[in-house]
Amino acid sequence: LMETLAASNRYHASKVQDKELDVVSHMLTTFSPAEAFPALDLARLAALHPDATSNARFAYWDNVIQQALTLCKNQAALEGPAAVAIPMLSLRLFANAFKGGPGSAQAVAKHSDDILACTEAHVKSSNKNIRLSVATVLHNACFYVHSNTQTTGSAAHRILPMLNDILSSKSYGSEAVMRVLVALGTLVMASEPVKDAAKSLFLASKVELAASPHGAN
Repeated sequence: LMETLAASNRYHASKVQDKELDVVSHMLTTFSPAEAFPALDLARLAALHPDATSNARFAYWDNVIQQALTLCKNQAALEGPAAVAIPMLSLRLFANAFKGGPGSAQAVAKHSDDILACTEAHVKSSNKNIRLSVATVLHNACFYVHSNTQTTGSAAHRILPMLNDILSSKSYGSEAVMRVLVALGTLVMASEPVKDAAKSLFLASKVELAASPHGAN
């Protein structure tokens, strides 16, 4: 599995066997969080592989997303490196699933409420890598919402307050702010009600203030 995922230039031609993916799920199920987070790293890479995320793999990704959410919800019990690695890699898994194949994308959409709740819990994280992962989830979720208009309403109204908090916080780095601004622009183009909701939060006035310390881009 690791060799296949490392050869990203061959994604169009390579296949992933069920038994390879099952190892990841087994690790997430049986290992402690301190030992299981490498499995999240493999899962977030597999979530971008076309064969690994085909329609036929929906049930697999449904299970993996649930396992990652369980780890994310037990954040208070995490210690040591796992306290950073579990939320960071869970969020990266969710982000990649939003832009992956139909199997992973449908699974992550099914659990979008819980995923956005997990994301919201880490918006004010003191760790810059977790904050960047938060920004990436929101970025990819907004693109998914824009492409799937039936999801626009509920997801957008969960995402907008998070974007507002991030743009108001001044604690996010340049790359994260860039992703959040692109996310906001993408989301408000999804529908007029979403644009109106963004205006009600006075987000237009916060964009330049949030962007100005980070250069021309």
